[in-house]
Amino acid sequence: MPQGPPPTHPHVRPILIVDDVASEALTLRLLCQSLGVDAVTTASPAEAAAILLRLRPAGIITDLVMPGADGLDCLYMIAGHAPTVPVMVVTASEKLLLKAASELGDVYGLADLVCVAKPVDVPTLQAFVARAGAPSRPPRAALH
Repeated sequence: MPQGPPPTHPHVRPILIVDDVASEALTLRLLCQSLGVDAVTTASPAEAAAILLRLRPAGIITDLVMPGADGLDCLYMIAGHAPTVPVMVVTASEKLLLKAASELGDVYGLADLVCVAKPVDVPTLQAFVARAGAPSRPPRAALH
């Protein structure tokens, strides 16, 4: 089930976070919120498809290694529904898997794909959010 507040305004496009590890998804959501951007989380690439069609997020952050449908399946789904939406792939797995995801994103025709190792640092997330053009509120207090 999606986590996080619904967008505060119907035209606000949040960042969609797809990660089966609740603590990882929560951390990314809180980081987005600290940057002044709404975020919605889900643990399932299948559920992400429904959210993608309903909310048309400004950007998508997805883990690669998940049970069942994984991040590579999620990239395929994104390419089919919203290939121009910026995507950030994150994983704690080997760099070779990140390289494969990047190459697969090119094959799928994703227009804006960045692949990074966990943990995601704030400057990298901030740059992604800026590229996604996610509307922001005044930033909240920094996380400690």
